Amino acid sequence: MKLFAVFSLAAIAAVGFGQSFANPTIIAIPFTGTSGASTPSNISVSGITDPITNITVDLFFLTHTFPDDIDVLVVGPTGASVILMSDVGSSFDVQGINLKFDDLAPNSLPDAALLTSGTWKPTNIGTGDTWTGAPAGPYGAALTPLYGLNPNGTWTLYIQDDLGGDIGLLDGGWQINFRTQPVPEPATLVALGVGALALLRKRRKA
Repeated sequence: MKLFAVFSLAAIAAVGFGQSFANPTIIAIPFTGTSGASTPSNISVSGITDPITNITVDLFFLTHTFPDDIDVLVVGPTGASVILMSDVGSSFDVQGINLKFDDLAPNSLPDAALLTSGTWKPTNIGTGDTWTGAPAGPYGAALTPLYGLNPNGTWTLYIQDDLGGDIGLLDGGWQINFRTQPVPEPATLVALGVGALALLRKRRKA
């Protein structure tokens, strides 16, 4: 039992912990041009004290009649920001797709093809996007630079239709996910050392 407990602690230290915070409120994507209002949606994050090793963002049940018009920005409590998607998906209608944004994903969203549910890198095609009500740029292109910043506080999602003439929504809202790496307490380090020593002794006897 002692060895099992020790190696459970080691496994937790290796994998880390996951914490998710969501706002499931439906977000209507504005039927406007670039001068129209954005649609900010907030998530309050608290209780994260360990170092962050990964951040991902989910958009749930995205529907839109012209995805290329959509610009999506997330802003953290420190004001640091990331463009999750902009000018992707061409004119292909999407209905209820789920998008996860992760810097570790193998691919970016397509510029001129149908968007599909999956895990993607943050993808921005082109430049010059602005969001009414959001902090001024420059805006980030990846989530990784946010790992070392304090994540506790209000995170805000901005969505804007940069041309107008089409409509859409996030029927399931959005979510932000943190993977953290616990910092072992001195007592835990001692326990790991004792457990490793006991295992070595057991192997020698065998």
